[in-house]
Amino acid sequence: MIFERDGERVETEAGPYQTNDGESMITMMRAGMGIGQSRRAFLQPCLDRGELVAVLPDWTRPALTMHAIYPPSRRQNGRLRAFLDWLAQQQFQTT
Repeated sequence: MIFERDGERVETEAGPYQTNDGESMITMMRAGMGIGQSRRAFLQPCLDRGELVAVLPDWTRPALTMHAIYPPSRRQNGRLRAFLDWLAQQQFQTT
């Protein structure tokens, strides 16, 4: 895991349990198997219900870089344009 705060960056070794699936990570954290990092939007319901507790709240993970890939030969329809506009507006807060 990587943590950042006020220009400082700390990288930790991975623990014994690892996953690249967000739902699995939340399930493991709720089961008490350790700590993890995910987007706040994914964790907020569990935080609100008291199932999870934020640790190191002053630290965040690095910003997420996203790419929207679609065939260049296709015209952007309204739904795609709306999604791309929405995606560009989002602020993916991390915990």
